Amino acid sequence: LSDNASFEIVQVFVGRGSLYDGIRTELIGNNSAFTADIGYLGAKKQNIDINLISNHIGKKTNSGIRVDGALKDEASKLFRGSIDSGSVGAETENVLLLGEDVRNKTIPLILCAEEDVNGSHGATIGELDEETLFYYASRGIDKKNAEDIMTKGRIEVIIRKINDEDTEKLAEEQLEEVLQ
Repeated sequence: LSDNASFEIVQVFVGRGSLYDGIRTELIGNNSAFTADIGYLGAKKQNIDINLISNHIGKKTNSGIRVDGALKDEASKLFRGSIDSGSVGAETENVLLLGEDVRNKTIPLILCAEEDVNGSHGATIGELDEETLFYYASRGIDKKNAEDIMTKGRIEVIIRKINDEDTEKLAEEQLEEVLQ
């Protein structure tokens, strides 16, 4: 990206089979910015591998990476997110684990070679707690449906960022199909 340029990407992965995704951005220009919103649902024996790199070369650059997803059955996911020498960089991932046999690896990395850097990264990884499951059960919703509701809500937040009605509808249909 050149001076004052910005780039936004929205990705939603709900499907079958293994997925290998890579994104590399070069924020060469001053005041350039990159934003990534990624949602995923890994199911059955699906393997998801996401590698995202944002290199900050210009001054006063900014990148924001948000990843939200769920893993069920025997799915596995590896997310590597790297922000290199950024002026401002934030990276977050939230993973909902829906099974004993899921495997999750989250590797956030911020590399700083400058003094004027503001970087943050974090991950929230876990399963639905007993209090949440009790809340749903008290309303007649079983564990599987509660998990589906929470998964759908998480991924629909990303789907809404697509801003194209036909594509949003396609992603929602695919999500419903995989949840079934």
